[in-house]
Amino acid sequence: NTCYQSSDPNFLEDSCVLTMDDIVKELGGDEVARGMVDGVVRDMHDITKDLWTAFKGEFGVYAPLPGCWEHYGLDFMIEDNRDKGEGLRTVLLEVNPGPDFKQSGEKLRGIVRGVMEETVDLVFGGLEFDKVKNGNVFTRVWGEKL
Repeated sequence: NTCYQSSDPNFLEDSCVLTMDDIVKELGGDEVARGMVDGVVRDMHDITKDLWTAFKGEFGVYAPLPGCWEHYGLDFMIEDNRDKGEGLRTVLLEVNPGPDFKQSGEKLRGIVRGVMEETVDLVFGGLEFDKVKNGNVFTRVWGEKL
């Protein structure tokens, strides 16, 4: 958790906070590495879809209101099992309602800015999801009506 790690004088953000492009580089930077990371992203989308599907109708835990929006922070761990011949495994660690974007650090500042800009485009710009101007942050993984 970067909130706690950053208080350590030996904390190096570049070695603890990785973007997907950083992970591709860590895995060798080739097309095989890109394919593995694309698989992780697909797994994240599938896990997220399964999560929202499981909570559909569970208004004691998840209480969406018509005309409202909310950010959730999903923390994933990527387990490297290549030495066992299994590839990468994507695991959902936790879901945070109202995540603290400020603690994400300098490295993720541009990604967080993109999330905020696309949220504004969606919520206040009257745009349909598939017509967001930036189009590089959000991916629709669940589209059911509640």
